[in-house]
Amino acid sequence: MVGKKNFRSIADVRKQLTKKRQSPERQLQKSIIKYLEAKLPKVRTYVFAIPNGGSRHPVEAANLKQEGVTAGIPDLCMAIPSGNHAGFFMELKTGKNKLTPPQYKKINLLRNIGYYTCICYTLDEAIEHIIRYLSYGGGKKVEKLHKEAQDAV
Repeated sequence: MVGKKNFRSIADVRKQLTKKRQSPERQLQKSIIKYLEAKLPKVRTYVFAIPNGGSRHPVEAANLKQEGVTAGIPDLCMAIPSGNHAGFFMELKTGKNKLTPPQYKKINLLRNIGYYTCICYTLDEAIEHIIRYLSYGGGKKVEKLHKEAQDAV
């Protein structure tokens, strides 16, 4: 009985550690992806995460930096041109979190060269920006682009 209780305690500790690792921003990002998969599956094909954040082993961090990981790049990218925009970048924040100086710099850089950029704190905000962006012309183009991409495979 004592051994079983200790095992359960270790399992509970692991469960708590796992919960702590699931940051609110990570949960928000998962919710956005689930929304796209359910409501806009063709658009989802062209949306990808950019895993710049998080804690990593120093060797892995050094390797990623050598491979081109760059501080400040937003969390999600939609590789669909729409209206006058070359593509879409979304940075996710929750609670009282604010942009870091590298994030502020990269988001402005991307905006200045023609990308649609946004900072979202909620799922509703993210959906609003996605719909707004696609209304600039990407929604119509995505059907054609998706068909062309599928035909090319």
